[in-house]
Amino acid sequence: MSDISVDIAKLKFFTVFQEFSDAQLREIASQIKLTEYSPKKQILALDSAQTDYLLLFFGEIVLRAKDGGLQVMRHTKAKNLIAQLRPSKFDIFSKTRTLMASFDPAILNADTDEDDGEPVGYTIDEPDSDLEVEESNILYELITKLKNDEFELPSLPDIASKIHEKLKDETCSINNIADIVSSDPAVAAKLIKTTNSPLYRRGNPVDSCQTAIVRLGLKTTTELVTAYVLKEVFSSKSRLLNKRMRQLWQHSVDIAAISYVLAKHSKKFNPDHALLAGLIHDIGIVGILALCANYLDVMNNSDHLNEITRHMHNEVGITILEGWGFMPDLVEVARGAQDWFRDEQPEADYADLVNLAHLHSYIGTPKQKKVPRIDAIPAYKKLKPLLGDLTEQASLEVLEELRDQVEQRKKLLSL
Repeated sequence: MSDISVDIAKLKFFTVFQEFSDAQLREIASQIKLTEYSPKKQILALDSAQTDYLLLFFGEIVLRAKDGGLQVMRHTKAKNLIAQLRPSKFDIFSKTRTLMASFDPAILNADTDEDDGEPVGYTIDEPDSDLEVEESNILYELITKLKNDEFELPSLPDIASKIHEKLKDETCSINNIADIVSSDPAVAAKLIKTTNSPLYRRGNPVDSCQTAIVRLGLKTTTELVTAYVLKEVFSSKSRLLNKRMRQLWQHSVDIAAISYVLAKHSKKFNPDHALLAGLIHDIGIVGILALCANYLDVMNNSDHLNEITRHMHNEVGITILEGWGFMPDLVEVARGAQDWFRDEQPEADYADLVNLAHLHSYIGTPKQKKVPRIDAIPAYKKLKPLLGDLTEQASLEVLEELRDQVEQRKKLLSL
C-alpha cells in the first residue's frame, strides 16, 4: 500500500526503533513497505528464508508452529519483530484485515548517535501489568486445551441432547420425540404455545405436544426445542459471571430474532434454522467465560475480558458445536462470527446472514461507529439479491415493518 505513509510516531511504538532519533526514523520510514492482507491470507510460510523483518501495524494475525500450536497476536500489543528467526518457525496468517510492515534489516545499522537537536532515546514501557500477564495466561491455557482436545465443553441441556441422539436412529418417530419433549413440561408447554402463535398457527389451535410436533415437523421441532433450552447454558453459579452470561444471552436473542426475520424475508433460508444460528453465534464466549471464572482479576475487568473473547471466541465456538454434534453450517456460523469481511464462497450462507443481522442490531447505537457499514461487507453483496437494497434506512424500514415478528420471537425465547 504505497499510498500510506509511515508515521514516525507509530514507529516509536515498536521496541526495535525506540533508540533512534526523529531524523533517523524519517529516513527509516521511507524504506518501509506496507502490505495489506484480507482475512485468512498467508503472510509468511513455515521454513521461509525471506530476509525482511516484519512488524504488525494493524489487525490480528495467527502464528501456527510446526507442531500445530497456535498463537494469536493483535497490533495493540505487538511491539516486537514478528517471527524474526530464519528459516521461519511459523506459518503466519491474517485473522482480520491486516497491515504488515516489512523492511531490510540493514536499515537498523543507522548511526544511533546522530543528533538533530532532539532526544535520541525513547522510553520503553514498564513490564506488563498483572492483568496483562493473567490475560496471557488465559489465552495460553485456551490454546493449549484446544490443541490437546482437553477443553471442557459446556453441557448441552439433557432434553436437546436426547433429541439429537434419538434422531440418529432411522426408526425414530414423532411419538419418540413427543415422549422426550413431554418429559419436560415447561418445554412442552412452550412448544405448544409456539405452535399456536401467529408465527406458526395454521387452522385450529393444538393442545398436545404430539399434535404440535406433527404440525411443525421433526426438523423444526428439534431446532425450536434446542433454541428454547439453550438458555440453560448461559448461566453460572458465580454472581459476577452470571451477569455477563445473562447479557450474552440477551444479545444472542436479539441477533437470533433479527436472523429469523431476515431469513423469512429472503425466502431462501429456513427461519427456524436461522434463529438457532443467531443463538449460537457467540457460544464460544460461554466456554471462555467459564474458564475465566478462575481468574478473578480479569473477570472484574471488562476490557481484558473483551480482549480475550475477541481473540478466541471463534475457535472455542467451533470446538463446542462440533462436540455437541451440530450441523456443519451452524459450526460455520461460529467460525465466521464477527468476521465482517468473511468471503468464503459466492453463495450466501447462514454465517453471512447472522453477520448481517449482527450489523443490523448496531444501527442507531454507539457500536455502529466501530463496525463496517452494512453495504461494505461481502455478506451484503451476496444477500442483496435475496433481501433487496438493505441500506441503513431500508434496513430500519424492513425491521420496523416486521417489528411484531421480531418481538414475538424474542418473547418466545425469553419465556
